Amino acid sequence: MKTCNTDTLVLRTRPLGEADRLVTLFAWRKGKISAVARGARKTTSKLASGVDLFTYAHMALYRGRSLYTVTQVQAKQRFSTFHQDPFRYGYAFYFSELVDRYLVEGEGPEELGSLLLGSWRFLDGGGDARLLARFFELKLLSLSGYAPRLNECTGCLGKLQPEYFSLKTGGMLCADCGQQLKNLFKVSPGSISLANYLITCSFRELSRLRASRRQLAELKKINLSLLAYYLEIKECQSLKYMERWEKNTGVE
Repeated sequence: MKTCNTDTLVLRTRPLGEADRLVTLFAWRKGKISAVARGARKTTSKLASGVDLFTYAHMALYRGRSLYTVTQVQAKQRFSTFHQDPFRYGYAFYFSELVDRYLVEGEGPEELGSLLLGSWRFLDGGGDARLLARFFELKLLSLSGYAPRLNECTGCLGKLQPEYFSLKTGGMLCADCGQQLKNLFKVSPGSISLANYLITCSFRELSRLRASRRQLAELKKINLSLLAYYLEIKECQSLKYMERWEKNTGVE
């Protein structure tokens, strides 16, 4: 069919020509797609408010030879507060960037759209952005089939307390097995417990959770190494921006 009506999330938006916008969307019925919103940069455009970054909208789309065209849009929720807060903007865009870089055109499980929308809502409600980032990364790895193996030694398969994370095995190693491999880093039991919980918990449960700086740092190291190794998502610009911004502003 040439036409489609679907709920969408705006992952990216950029100017196209003098009056149009080119948007990258997560569409529930189509996965990741690129679409042109003609005239959306004009102040009188009926499409303008529905194709802004961080918008959840219902769109009518027409498929051309290479791109979709947005013909109608009804904004269901606009996360405009992110644009006034560099901290939350950075994390909201990080989640969008992860989805954008993970998906190829025309693909995308609906669970991923629900994860991104839920994350924007959690962030908009004042939730812990750093904890949410670790939650999002682990959920994405789980959806991809690359969640870290945390509950047994991936070397000997024993139930002894794992101590080291190994990118080569995709999980934890006990002290004995850890002596036989290089490029490992030690992970505290509390971080392992937190990761196990984040993989299965809901947004409601996440809102009641607290984590130490050490736990978040250890999980960040695990998650980013797995994203780079298995999903080939390296050096997200949004995350690098956030790290510089937090360092320069002294945000705790």
